[in-house]
Order: sequence, then C-alpha cells, then structure tokens
Amino acid sequence: MLDFASISPETKVALLLCNRLGVTVGRADTLSPAEFRTLTRWLDQHKVPLPALGRETCSAFAAEDDLGSLSGARIAGLLGRTPELVRCLAHWSELGIWVIGESDADYPSRLTQHLKTSAPPLLYGSGNRGLLRQGGICVVGSRDSSDNGLNFARSFGTRCASEGLTVVSSDMRGVDREVISAALSREGKIICVLSDSLEKTLSSNRFREFLNEDCLALVTPYSPEVRFRVGNAVRVNRYQYCLSDIAIIVETRRKGGLWTGAEENRRQDWVPGFVRAGGSVPLGNTALLHLGYLPLSDDEVDAAESVQELLLSRLAGRGSSDRRSPSRPAQAQPDHDLFEHFLVCWSAQLGMKAVLPTEVARVLELEAEQVNSWIDRGLREDHLELQGEKRVKRTRSS
Repeated sequence: MLDFASISPETKVALLLCNRLGVTVGRADTLSPAEFRTLTRWLDQHKVPLPALGRETCSAFAAEDDLGSLSGARIAGLLGRTPELVRCLAHWSELGIWVIGESDADYPSRLTQHLKTSAPPLLYGSGNRGLLRQGGICVVGSRDSSDNGLNFARSFGTRCASEGLTVVSSDMRGVDREVISAALSREGKIICVLSDSLEKTLSSNRFREFLNEDCLALVTPYSPEVRFRVGNAVRVNRYQYCLSDIAIIVETRRKGGLWTGAEENRRQDWVPGFVRAGGSVPLGNTALLHLGYLPLSDDEVDAAESVQELLLSRLAGRGSSDRRSPSRPAQAQPDHDLFEHFLVCWSAQLGMKAVLPTEVARVLELEAEQVNSWIDRGLREDHLELQGEKRVKRTRSS
C-alpha cells in the first residue's frame, strides 16, 4: 500500500519539491528536474542530506548567487505541503499507483547509468515495478507505419513473449501498441513507458488483467494526472531506450520524435540499435542504416530459432571493439543493398528529371556525403548520367 509512512524520506522531499500534488501550486512553482539537480548538487557540496532539508538550510540559499530562480522562500513553501502529499498518496494508492525515487532500491540503475544527472528524480507507475531493473528489447515505430511494419511488430512481440524476453515500448498508436498487444496476448513481459496520463490509462480496461498478473509495468516520469503533451512524448523516447538492452526501430520518418529518439540513442551510445531493412521500408530506416544501425529483416526474424541469439550473434559480428555501439557504420548484409534502394527511391520521387545532388539529398532525406558517394557509383555503373556540369538524372537503361 502506498502511504506517507511507506515512502522513503528522500522520495518524500522530491515529491514535495517536484510534484504539484493535485493543484496545490502552479506548475511554475514546483522545481523542474534541472532545478532539482541544482539543489541536490548544492546540498552535496554543503554535505546536507536531502531529507535534512529544512528551514535552516533554506535560509542559507539567500547568501548564494548561483542558484538562479531557486530561493529559500520557494523551497520552504514547497516543503510545507505535507498534508497535500498525504492526500495525494492516498488517492494514488486507491488507483494502484506506486512512486519510486532515484534513491530507492527499485529505481532502475540503467536510467542513472545512461542519463546521469538527466535521469528523472521520480518515476510513477502501476504493475510489476521489478521489471524496470531487468532490461529488455525496445521496439518502437511510427504511429502511421505500413501494414508490413505493423505485421513485423506483431510477429516480433509474439516471438519475444515465447522466448521470455521483455518488450519495452509505449502505448502510442501504431507499432508500439501492436508489439505490446501481441506480447501481452501470449503472456509476455512488458514495460510500457507512458507520455499520457497514468490515471487515464488505468481507468480503461485494456491493461487491468495484466497488471494483476505481474507481467506488465506501466511507468512514466510525469505526475499521474498529467495529460499528453508533444514535448513529453518526445522526451519519453529516451527512457524507452535507457530501460532496455537493445533497440529495434521498425519504421521511422527522417523527422519527428521517433527520429529524434533514435538519433539521441546513436549519439549518446546508450544501447545497440537495429532497424528494420528490406525492400519496403521508409527512407528514415535507410538513413539510420547509413548512420550505423544494424539491418534486421522480416525474413531473418521469421527464420531464426531464437530472436535473442539472432540479435546477439549480429552484435558479436561487429567485432570485439564495436560490440555495443550503434554509432559506428555497420556492414550491411548482401540482402540489404542500400544503393539499390537509393536508386528505387530516386525513380519514385525524382523521376527522370535532371537534379542537383543537394536536391537529391533534400528530397530523399539523406546525408550529402552519402548521396555524393552513391551518385559517383551510379555514374560509373550507368544507372545515372551527368547533365551539364552539375545536374544528374536517372537513365532509362537501368
């Protein structure tokens, strides 16, 4: 049962400082995650434990010049909301909601390992929170994915469930919802990271029976009543990657929150990444392959005796010095000739007109360096021809 006595002292203080506790204060009055980090750094420097934060410590803020909008009066006002916190905890308990602070034993170490000071100070959820520390396979994709992409998600979710692999995704329409539904239908284990209201999600019947069976954890870094916001949905992507061991992008465009999450994972080197490859994938998938994500086809998954062994063997094939980083270029398999896919996309979107290489890069959403390399190959192999000094066009012979 969630009540005031069951919450650790550190988590109580974090809730008082960072959560609105219903509507007792305005959103601007509570501490943002960045402000909370500023405060905890100050406390560490002054050797003051977070639970010891009180009037005496708050008054010391007045003498500081580098704490921005933090002030002793603001901190003291937030800390004085214990009655509101007690009522809020009782309400969450009735709904089956738990809360974890980063100093609690159940807080997933993967988040602090990958995100460091950007890790959320609080996590709210329902279901089996023990799953959060076990890792899994992050499977994400566009809300408007093709039928092929949705079928891949369903098949992959089913395979993960049969092999006892935890699926990490969101409840967004499209690939994410399909992979979760498929895994749950086979009694698989799921970590569902929410950007919409946890309270709203729990009010539906969709997850109720699975929460009772301990095979599902719903989790969010946002207070349980907070409704969907685009910015929150974009930020949630990072938590899906960082709670996982491996990531698979089923379908993505070269823009939007999904692309941003995949790019952030690549730059930060959180977890190894695969992207669905083959003859009918969007250009965003192709771009991720250029940037170093490993290709994974429907046929490979269908033919594999074990999805886990397939992914691990592909990662091992990179070599011991590049076993976990998706940021370095991967060697594409013969079935995934990206140059051929480039030519198909050129014909479909640019036709037979002569265009500048910069226009090719813009329309096909590819890096200029890669486009120039493929244009050189296309000219050598007579797939393309030069028009004037700069423009290039597709030949009819190819």
